[in-house]
Amino acid sequence: MTKLKYSLYEIVTVSLGLALLGFFGTLSFLPMEIHMMGEGHTIYWMFIFLSFSLITSFLLLSFLKQKYRFIITRIFDVAAIICLIFVIHAFLTFTQDLFEPWLVQVGWFLRYNGFIVGLFMGLVTIKTTMSLSTIISNFNDSEAKSSSENIKGDSENSKLPTMLILLLSFGFYIFAMLFYRYVSFFMLLTSIFIIEIGLILFSIMFLMNENYYNFVNSKFFDSPVLNLGENAIEAESKITKSESTKKLTNGGIISKINSKLMMVGTHPKEFWLLFIPLVLFLVFGIVTIILAPLDIIIHIAFPYEVGTMEYDMPLIQMFSIIMIILVFGSALFAMYGGRMYRRLIKYYKRKRSSFLKIFSFSLIDVLRFIGLFLVISQIVYFFEYPIYLPEIISYFLFCGMIGVGIYFLVASRPIIKKGLYATAISLLILNFYLIFKDGLANKVNSFSGEFDILFPFKFLHSWGNFLLVGIPIGFILSELFSDLVFKHTDGTDSMIRTAAITATPFLLGMILVPGNFLLNNPGGDPPLSDQTFFMFYLYCIALSIVLLVGLAFNYLVTEILIPIFIEKKPKWKKNIIKKNNPGKLSNARKKIRRKASPKKKVIGLSLTALVVVAFVGSFSIYYSFSQTYQRPILVHNPGNYLIWLQNSTERVTKDTTICTSTSPHIDAVELFMAKNEYAAFQLVWRPLGGSINSLTYQINDFEHQVSPYNISADNCSLRYIDFILEEEFPDILRPLTSLDLDKQENYVFWFDIRTPYDAVEGDYEGRLNFTFNGGQEEIITIRLHVWNFTIPNMRHLRTNIGSRSDDFDIIDNYIDHRMNDYGALIRAAPTLSDLNTTETYTCWLNTSSDTWTFNWTWWDSMVEYKLNHGMNGFSVPYPLRIEDRRDPYIENATRMLWLKNWLADVEGHLDDKNWLNYSYYYFIDEFSIFIPAPYTRQEYFNRCRILLSEMKNASPNIKIMTTTPPSEELELLRDYIDIYCPISNDRDKARWDERMEVDTEFWFYTCVGPTAPWPNSMIYDRLYATRVLLWQVWLYKVHGYLFWHSYMYYHGKYGIAFNGYGDGWFLYKQGGQLYDSLRWEMYLEGQEDYEYLWLLNATLQYLEENPGIISAGELNNYKAEFDAIVSSIVGERWVYCDHVSTLYSGRDRIGAILNNLGSVVNITALGEAQWFPPYKPGT
Repeated sequence: MTKLKYSLYEIVTVSLGLALLGFFGTLSFLPMEIHMMGEGHTIYWMFIFLSFSLITSFLLLSFLKQKYRFIITRIFDVAAIICLIFVIHAFLTFTQDLFEPWLVQVGWFLRYNGFIVGLFMGLVTIKTTMSLSTIISNFNDSEAKSSSENIKGDSENSKLPTMLILLLSFGFYIFAMLFYRYVSFFMLLTSIFIIEIGLILFSIMFLMNENYYNFVNSKFFDSPVLNLGENAIEAESKITKSESTKKLTNGGIISKINSKLMMVGTHPKEFWLLFIPLVLFLVFGIVTIILAPLDIIIHIAFPYEVGTMEYDMPLIQMFSIIMIILVFGSALFAMYGGRMYRRLIKYYKRKRSSFLKIFSFSLIDVLRFIGLFLVISQIVYFFEYPIYLPEIISYFLFCGMIGVGIYFLVASRPIIKKGLYATAISLLILNFYLIFKDGLANKVNSFSGEFDILFPFKFLHSWGNFLLVGIPIGFILSELFSDLVFKHTDGTDSMIRTAAITATPFLLGMILVPGNFLLNNPGGDPPLSDQTFFMFYLYCIALSIVLLVGLAFNYLVTEILIPIFIEKKPKWKKNIIKKNNPGKLSNARKKIRRKASPKKKVIGLSLTALVVVAFVGSFSIYYSFSQTYQRPILVHNPGNYLIWLQNSTERVTKDTTICTSTSPHIDAVELFMAKNEYAAFQLVWRPLGGSINSLTYQINDFEHQVSPYNISADNCSLRYIDFILEEEFPDILRPLTSLDLDKQENYVFWFDIRTPYDAVEGDYEGRLNFTFNGGQEEIITIRLHVWNFTIPNMRHLRTNIGSRSDDFDIIDNYIDHRMNDYGALIRAAPTLSDLNTTETYTCWLNTSSDTWTFNWTWWDSMVEYKLNHGMNGFSVPYPLRIEDRRDPYIENATRMLWLKNWLADVEGHLDDKNWLNYSYYYFIDEFSIFIPAPYTRQEYFNRCRILLSEMKNASPNIKIMTTTPPSEELELLRDYIDIYCPISNDRDKARWDERMEVDTEFWFYTCVGPTAPWPNSMIYDRLYATRVLLWQVWLYKVHGYLFWHSYMYYHGKYGIAFNGYGDGWFLYKQGGQLYDSLRWEMYLEGQEDYEYLWLLNATLQYLEENPGIISAGELNNYKAEFDAIVSSIVGERWVYCDHVSTLYSGRDRIGAILNNLGSVVNITALGEAQWFPPYKPGT
């Protein structure tokens, strides 16, 4: 117990370190949608620093004496604390205008701040390995324990450390996960800072205890020169070589290194076993860092369904992942190889065959470790949807703590322990069966938009599952940890064991999410009834059971068969080692000084330095928080409520906290707007005491401060923001009638206003009156400045977001958001009579004559309504199919004739209506990605070329759009493609510009991809990224943007929509009502941003064409400033600003410039001048 008490600092340090490594390993790919793409990623620095730290700690432990290890561990602990302060500062700075939900906020922070977080992880790794090495050395002292204890069950010395380390590790990990999930990442980091400070303070203060001080002196400062345990006789025989051999080796560097190693208590053979590969990996890592600035990209293509998916991975990311895997793999095999050698070499003659047998046994031992590694990742996989992951892992580990306790009770009873190990394996096998049974019985595959689909399962969320997984895993991990730390070692191989053990939790956490992302079990996607999917599920459960059976087999060999057939019936080799011989050399120890006095001066100085670090760190953390988490406060009624202002382009979560002491207090909300513009802001109510009941509102008219002109309150609305996905993600905008604010959390309200087209420029003032609690009032003053220019009714961007609707609620909603849908369906009637009696039918096919009859009445009315309200692009959909599972019907003459006749007739009608310029035909979707069997890419493209040729011959003036890039392999199709619309991350500036230079129309699209860091409109994207998309359209000088759908209520994954994160789901139709989403509003604001850009560009062009209105110098300054604003907000490919304030500053400056120039240029006339899409087929 004395050792245990005096090793508490090391035990807690190791526990906290392992927990932090596991925690940040889990976060390194969480969520996968933010971390999957390699562009701009910095998380690889975590892998690099972890690798370098493992190498560094290996060298420190190999060459430093115990007394230096004691000091250096605490130095690195302090260094980690200082680094943590910088991590907290970086987090607060990065997220000062990123009040996103926890999953999104932390994911984006880690993506772009991998260097500082990686450095912190590296320091944690070093101090953890150093402390774990101390534990291994202290509790495996060869003077205190005999070699026979390495063969039997755990000694009493190892039981308590095993239990304490695992219990504390599990506890710290649970604490980290739950704080991350339910409190905030900032508070978690601050808590870690406090724990670390307290831990190092305890370590220094404990030195004032005389007994502990004597223990430290005896163990670390007066301690052994050499202690080689079981292999000491072998070492001594090497030391007493013949004089002739010494003469050959004395001058060699290897001999000097060996001598140095033995002087500090490191076994040379163990050292060289890992040193050589680590040197190679170190060189590999240095080369990786040198290559980093070159930004080399590796292009990877792999088959996906019926097509090919392409992935661009930065070379440094690939190398960093390879490096950490190699370092860990080398340490793992060196640890198990050395361990098995120590265990069995005494029972074999030193022959090549003996070494081969030992290697085989060590390989089985390694496979036991890897098998458990995979089993754990497979179990947690079933909760792939990351909203649940922190909670589920915490439940598993909580139950795992019970398993650790059970192991502690039976650790010294080998037979019972082995029986419980077999029981644990059996329970895990049973659990896999129950998981799949639950998944297949309670699956959901819903097309409803009425509710979120998360996990409808019963067993997966039950305590039965948590207990069946947690207890066995806790028991098995206890056996494994005790085995690795306290068996078959005398401490001289601790530098190898610590490297492997320390890296394990990080790598285990790291593989959870990407491994799960690639698979398709019931916990990730809703199970389908298709037989192929069912067989895949059976394959997965079989694989899981095979892993568990393999784990049981490896345990059988290493822990049962080897002790029975080898260790209990040894082939004793003479003069190798005697039982219970500690193997110490005659000069192995010096006399130990007793009753040493604590060096109070040194301790005092250390305490003073630590207090300074704690004070400076605490102050800097508070100062960073107070300077970054500020928002304008409108009302602060202490003890009752707080109302603060947030812009419209950031989400606000329920638990977001601002610093009220430093946030500015304002008396009014100020808006700067053009005429005919939509703008919004958010008001955040935070009850601080009692509830706020029956909150209602009234908006007054906005009165012009000079003229009698007013803006009616009818131009405004107030909605409250509803949360989705377990009430975590703000997205739905619902009308506000009356609301109770009865929880101590944020309630967010969305105020929007639309200025009239003919508004008078100048200053306005209005009021938003809140009434609550039976008569209490709060009045929010809103000051509005209307600029001297107008957002035109004419849309200058061809934006199509699917689909088509006959519902005028949806149609008018699109119009209000300056959005084109796909137009109107051209439906084929089953009979000629239906064509003439049912208005929604437009055509009928006479299969006898292969001709079409049309009734355009309904279709024309729908298209005219949309065109009259601003639509500038629509598709003309063929009512039949032109392909069979993507394979064109080019051999079917009849079908081809139907298509060509239909196209000719439609072209004639569009020409008569003068609508050809607005319309286009949407060709086979993404045909360059998905190649149907049995064709090669070139064969399939040739078939598409034949189809395109026939279509173009039939209707030369109907534009054909393809969702493909203008790539080299599609050059033969160029003559038939009028509109290119590739996915945004298929950006090739040279090829895009080349096609636009020859007057080809060009759009781009986004959909479920690209994922982060490319701007898109998913829930995991930063909200303003949706707005940035339209800035990127301007930067690329393309003519349109396309998204496949806005109300596709299909749950392809658990969560919202096809991908679980809102893909194709921007409008919520619930209870017969249509509700906008925050992301849908961002499309509107982004479209208006585009008009700002278009107007300024058109104005500057007008001034250039009409010299003398302003000076040439002033014009050039405006041009340069315009370019600088755009480049500060958006760049090529995935690059855009990390702070939404940059976007607002740029937009406001453009507005101010237009306001100034509005006095000399008729900007309204420029904006409303007739404008057509840039390319007209047939002209």
